[in-house]
Amino acid sequence: GEEGVPAPAEFEVSNLTVTPSQVGPRESVSVSIEVQNVGDLSGDHKVELRVDENVEDSQTVTLEGGETTTVSFTIQRETKKSYSVSIGDLTQSFEVVTPAEFEVSNFTLNPEEPVVGEEFTASIDVKNVGELEGTYKAVWKVEGEVDDTHEVTLDPGETRSVTFSMIWNEAGTYNVSIGELEKNIEVKPVLKIIEHQKVAVEPYVRVWISGMLRNNSDNPLQPSVQVKYYDKEGYVIDTDSLSYSKIIPPKSEFPFRTRRIRVDDVEEIANYEIDASYQFYPNLNYLDDFTIIEDSRINNEVEVGFKNNSSEIADSVYLQVAFYNKQGEMLGVGVEVDPDTSAIGVPTKRNILPGEKRKLRLSFTYEEKREFSEYKLFISAWS
Repeated sequence: GEEGVPAPAEFEVSNLTVTPSQVGPRESVSVSIEVQNVGDLSGDHKVELRVDENVEDSQTVTLEGGETTTVSFTIQRETKKSYSVSIGDLTQSFEVVTPAEFEVSNFTLNPEEPVVGEEFTASIDVKNVGELEGTYKAVWKVEGEVDDTHEVTLDPGETRSVTFSMIWNEAGTYNVSIGELEKNIEVKPVLKIIEHQKVAVEPYVRVWISGMLRNNSDNPLQPSVQVKYYDKEGYVIDTDSLSYSKIIPPKSEFPFRTRRIRVDDVEEIANYEIDASYQFYPNLNYLDDFTIIEDSRINNEVEVGFKNNSSEIADSVYLQVAFYNKQGEMLGVGVEVDPDTSAIGVPTKRNILPGEKRKLRLSFTYEEKREFSEYKLFISAWS
């Protein structure tokens, strides 16, 4: 106006902001704009919000001369498309897109047959197939109970792996799941008796247990087997344990035989209980380069040749044989027989040099005098 005459109220709008620029259906979009009265006198101004050129909402503000304020609106849309937002001559836009949506796949267990006490992992791949960033909550369940959760944030189209780690404390079969994916797994004990039977010979009836142990772990271990014999009334007649206790290689089977008890009549034994325990030797230098290079049956005995293919001296080498009948039933395990003196003993050799070959002969104890159809050989060496 003229000098000294206050200018009437006049309004300018600026800084039109629309956030976020992408939303899911029915999600809120915030719209804000700055309004300034550039005149000298107080006045009212109607701020009109248009969406796709249709009036959506309006607010009236009263401002003193020179005063600035921010006006805000909130809008929502359901249809997926781009929308223009206008206030005055200013225009911005936002887009309604598919929200974050997740697909899970590749449910992997490692190892697939875990062992008690050893580390186990379960993982899935998660992909965001939506058009917005989102966070997926992965839930790990054991037998339907939540055991752990992980959250992962994914951009549109991004795939990431989610991994859970744990150690199983008890053997058994379990149902496990991550999200909608599930599997049944068997958790194996570290040491398992996979086969056993009572052996009885006369005269002076001697009784023992022969069988097969399996070391499911990744470490060599020393087994211990305990047996209790019961009479028909449930009373303990006697107890028994391993006649020798050597090292079982990792992930391997090895035969065993308990010491022997003596009874007047084998019918006295109505039942027996058998259990196995173990001790790890983490610092043991187990040698896996020992091989059986030849074996042959000589009458009712087995002669075996073996070689140290490693570069180290073997302090001890333990060789064992399991004997089977025509039906594939285990009859017993062997002892070493001296071919010159016929003396018997535990089938162990010591101080085998690198590249050295040795032989020994294996048989049932003379008490048994059994015929066998098949045999399997087992070897364990350490330094």
